[in-house]
Amino acid sequence: MGRSGIQKLHSRCGFRNYQATTREQKDALAKALDFYKGFNDSKGGFVFSGNVGTGKNHLATAIARGLIQQGKSVVIVTIAELAMRFRSCYEKDSPIKESELLEDLVGLDLLILDEIGVQKQANNDFEINLLNQLIDRRQLNLKPTGMLTNLNYQEMLKLLGNRIMDRQTCAGLWVSFTWQSYRSKKKSLAE
Repeated sequence: MGRSGIQKLHSRCGFRNYQATTREQKDALAKALDFYKGFNDSKGGFVFSGNVGTGKNHLATAIARGLIQQGKSVVIVTIAELAMRFRSCYEKDSPIKESELLEDLVGLDLLILDEIGVQKQANNDFEINLLNQLIDRRQLNLKPTGMLTNLNYQEMLKLLGNRIMDRQTCAGLWVSFTWQSYRSKKKSLAE
């Protein structure tokens, strides 16, 4: 998995071990699996939107792991980590230039951006501009982008703008994760 960005917590996440008990969870699993199976035929990305602890990272990682096993280049990265990597390009002794990092990310078969909307909404032009530039360049190069967020559609529209959201959802997939957090459910069962 090398540079995939898949964290240890999610390293075993797959389609088979995703716990889908409700109709909505089964629908989310089916849509994620369809995205994975149709990856070579579609250039649209996906947005997994909803509550914390509902399995957005699990299904995104299942997609990533499956594609990596097929030899595709996939990276999962949080917006904070992405911004940190770009900011490090401005350091005097940086071995990589901003343009090289951008080209590397644009060239990936799939880029999954995690924690969209966690960043500050005000005085955050750097991250918002970075997101817009990266997503726009990937869309123009017919490279799908996955997005994981706790924001709803209107909040994403306000954050990223109409152009990005229109392109992201037109040929892409929007899946709402509206059920209770798996972690809080697990915690309440233990009490």
